[in-house]
Amino acid sequence: MSMNTDTLSKYFPEVSQLRDVQQPALDNVVANKNTLCLMSTGSGKSLIYQLAGLAKGKTTIVFSPLVALMGQQVQTLNEKGISAISLSEYSGKDTYNKLRAMKFSEEPQFLFLTPERVAFDGYIEYVLKQNKEKIGLVVVDEAHCVSQWGYTFRPSYAGVPNFLDRVFGSGSWPTILALTATLNPKDQDEITSLFRIAKSDIVISNDLLRTNLDLKVEKLTDETAKLVRLEELLEQNKNEKIIVYVHRKTSSKYGTKALDKSFREKGYFCMPFDGDMTSAERMSVVTAFKNGDINIVFATSAFGMGIDIKDIRIVIHYLMPESIEQYYQEVGRAGRDGAQAYGYLLYTQKNAGIRKDLINGSIPDEDNLVETFDSRQPNGDNVIARINPWGDFSEENLDAVIWSYFERTGVIDILARGTDRTSYFKPARGKTSAEFQKYEGVSRTGLIMGLSKKLNCSITSIMNDLYSAYHKGDLSLEKTPEKDLFYSISKVFDENIKQQILTMVKERSDFRLNSLEQLVSFIETDKSPQVAIKESLGL
Repeated sequence: MSMNTDTLSKYFPEVSQLRDVQQPALDNVVANKNTLCLMSTGSGKSLIYQLAGLAKGKTTIVFSPLVALMGQQVQTLNEKGISAISLSEYSGKDTYNKLRAMKFSEEPQFLFLTPERVAFDGYIEYVLKQNKEKIGLVVVDEAHCVSQWGYTFRPSYAGVPNFLDRVFGSGSWPTILALTATLNPKDQDEITSLFRIAKSDIVISNDLLRTNLDLKVEKLTDETAKLVRLEELLEQNKNEKIIVYVHRKTSSKYGTKALDKSFREKGYFCMPFDGDMTSAERMSVVTAFKNGDINIVFATSAFGMGIDIKDIRIVIHYLMPESIEQYYQEVGRAGRDGAQAYGYLLYTQKNAGIRKDLINGSIPDEDNLVETFDSRQPNGDNVIARINPWGDFSEENLDAVIWSYFERTGVIDILARGTDRTSYFKPARGKTSAEFQKYEGVSRTGLIMGLSKKLNCSITSIMNDLYSAYHKGDLSLEKTPEKDLFYSISKVFDENIKQQILTMVKERSDFRLNSLEQLVSFIETDKSPQVAIKESLGL
């Protein structure tokens, strides 16, 4: 099926025709083939899933890594008259009410979610399961995050296939479209395996290497020389939009906030961007940068990912990334308008050691495994325990990574995703709920685990009753429910399991360290960045 020109002209009049591999990728998806598409940053990957979602005429689920990115994509679609929402735009009870109000059958629409949302929020899973026949496409945007983040940072990315099994059934997924700018051959194999994509359905642009990027590596003697060079570059290009990838938040001298403060005091218009900031704060940085209120951002790696800011002229790597793929992802955020852009990697030999320490610091060891397991065991005579991931896990918390390995190896069994008590719900005005009434008065506290024991029923059935009554409008929210995971220990955490996890961890860490060594090697041997990128991507 070829692209519908009426749809293109109606919603995207600024696009005269599809380019590069947009057409074959779109044809593949509309023909219900799971597809992996690799196109360079800024070349129009989003248009593929937008047109495919409209062509399918159902709801499209888009997994995206960043709140700021989702907000910008939602705004773009809404301005074109296309229904799109991101649940991350809402907080508290508004999230539940917005999801309950969604009409899945009336028109094509786009629902943007983070992997963490679907990993921990039982109501989202309930609603999508109830409407699974009305979902026609699942998009994994920035798919490299699954491999590059999903094992050592934000591990919910690697859990997306499991979520799809829970909602749709293992053999009944909607069509899958995975999109990214760079994937090395090993990561390609992993993505295609996880998302059941045939090798024949990998669509790769012939123009992955951007010709408008002038990439330079500058070797400097020490941190002082590097800081001097950074200021020279910022001064020489003070009217251009510049991203400075610092990659560290907490360094008192060279972290995102420290460098931002230093250069603001020198009169530069800049802001920091890192994971310690709230979603609203990060979104304000994106908006200010896009509008030109500031022209420099000192950032960690997430900034700029997929965000439609076309006139970034310069990307400076103040601290080297951990792989050639990450380097190209980040430097590719410059020059998306096709005009000349520049990338500067400022390198000292000490940087390789700093980056290696950062990698090693994100890798759990045997003591971490034992400590996390011991702290998560059910108490007393309970066989079921619960955690609140939003409170217990942070983006860079080793507990979250270890927890994901426990899930993969079957050490723990997730029994339900829900809330810890019924008191978050109450009968809606003028309504009664048979589902809710059978739990009232059984327990003074309304704790779900207590109700499960007293009534000899599963936690899953209790949560389904509550979600069903709320979804029908028979219940309203007293306050926003917590997002808890209820689980049991399903395997003995013995030496065999421990070694199995440590082997998995070592395989992943070895790959990351080897990727770093490849990057250092190309720098030390003065190989051109373009050649190094081409070799790494297998082009």
